Amino acid sequence: MDLHAHTKGAHDAYTPGEKGDGYYSQNTRGCYEVVMNAKKEIMSCLQSQTAPSGSYNIADFGCADAGTSMPMVYDIVKELKSRNPNQEICVHYEDQVTNDWLSVFNHTQGLIAGGPKPYLKDFSKVFVQASATSFFEQCFPSGSINLSMSFTAMHWLSDHPGKLKTALHHVDCLFCWRILLTIRRQTLADKNEVQKISAMAAKDWERILTHRANELSSGSYVVIVNFATDEKGQFLGHTVPSYSEGKIEPGACRESMHGWFNKIWAEFRDKGKISQEEYENCVFPNYYRTKEETLAPFQDPNSAVSKAGLKLVSADCRVVPCLYRAKWLSGESKDAKAHAKEYVPTTRTWSNATFYSALDSSRSVAEREAIVDDLFLRYEEEVAKCPEHHGMDYVHMYVVAKKM
Repeated sequence: MDLHAHTKGAHDAYTPGEKGDGYYSQNTRGCYEVVMNAKKEIMSCLQSQTAPSGSYNIADFGCADAGTSMPMVYDIVKELKSRNPNQEICVHYEDQVTNDWLSVFNHTQGLIAGGPKPYLKDFSKVFVQASATSFFEQCFPSGSINLSMSFTAMHWLSDHPGKLKTALHHVDCLFCWRILLTIRRQTLADKNEVQKISAMAAKDWERILTHRANELSSGSYVVIVNFATDEKGQFLGHTVPSYSEGKIEPGACRESMHGWFNKIWAEFRDKGKISQEEYENCVFPNYYRTKEETLAPFQDPNSAVSKAGLKLVSADCRVVPCLYRAKWLSGESKDAKAHAKEYVPTTRTWSNATFYSALDSSRSVAEREAIVDDLFLRYEEEVAKCPEHHGMDYVHMYVVAKKM
């Protein structure tokens, strides 16, 4: 049985470590800051709510191994318990069937050495449950959830978007640095192909929000932190440098992460390491929505979202700088090769499956794994040449909505 025939396995979880060791959170450390950046909004939601007579139900969608959201959930539980020590709380984790669920339970039970502080050990009457129903469907009973959250998950699409002839992602582009620090941008993805993906993403977004609205009780909130494209054209792994007195400020990255993925994959094709078909098969089934695209379902009074009673509270785009690059710029990391080796896994935890699934099934598992290993080794080599120019800055839209 193919559990992910709809996306051809291109967004299955990737955990090269042992199942249950929390590899994802250990190598995606920037997400901790991304999640905690929503603390002000989440605490505001809690403070404006009337406590339910029964249990308080929290849902964490696309939780991965649950590590990166653990500090936030801990703070939510602490806040609820400060108001009512006897409040029963249930935390519902949602992700794919193929998720590393053992790490979810090891994190929540405090069984991973050096892992985030487990709320189950510090508070009584707190319970954990899990659901492998896709967030493209309703996952919990209608009116049962008091706080719904999702961090860096709902940019994934419900179906494979089809082949892109000249790109791997709808945002793929190259940046050519020229005299006087001007930038020439060349978009690689075909406009018609991107429009198809955009239309799919719009339908998925409305579908996701409608299901979340149905799950929420009246007066409850959903907080979604999604990868986005901001008004400057910035997105994951590509932020625009600023200038001061004719010099490039170190706040953003010269190089585009997605641009390098595409360049190396195309290099493999041109050298005969992979076929043209395998190059075209490699498409990331996700979409970085603009603010306009994010707000569209809320602004249409006839949308399913509006009819379900979900109203927008706030939405804004924020950039969280790559912490690995920050370590390099601060001088904390000094060896370029060691730095690249530490940095690249944070780009691999979520992308490995997309490259692997693009390779022909006639190849052995070992051969496919070796090709993908080579891809990331090549990327390591490029990063090591000029570490200050590479990083995975996070660009997210922070959305808060209320069920009326």
